Amino acid sequence: MSKLTKQQWQEVEERLKQFFSPVYLNCDGYKVTLVLERVDQFNNAIRLYVDGVFRGKWLLKKDDAWCEEARRFLPLRTKARYSEKEKKQLIRVFGKKDAREKFNIDGRIEGRQIFWKAFGPLKRHFIANNETIELVTDEQTTTS
Repeated sequence: MSKLTKQQWQEVEERLKQFFSPVYLNCDGYKVTLVLERVDQFNNAIRLYVDGVFRGKWLLKKDDAWCEEARRFLPLRTKARYSEKEKKQLIRVFGKKDAREKFNIDGRIEGRQIFWKAFGPLKRHFIANNETIELVTDEQTTTS
């Protein structure tokens, strides 16, 4: 079981503070590329590629399970199915019991995102979901 040292994680974080400066990791045989990119006008985020690509199918659940790449590398986000205003409106129209049974007003929606907004959660997720994490140096990437 080989994980990155504290110093190596700090090096990864420092390199990800610069735009378009990729960091290469080897996580349980997957070649993961992390890059700081602009996601909209005022926000930057860490985008990732597995084996050099990103596939849209990683964002979809199949048979109530996430694919291996999504589970290992992508952040899971949840949000309420209905806003408070919508819940009140459904309760007013259908009653509390029917609104809960028919519309699942207390339910949540979950999905995967294509980027990480912060380095700390990315690090914790990678450590929790991968047995081995190795930093690939620039010399190793040019020879591969």
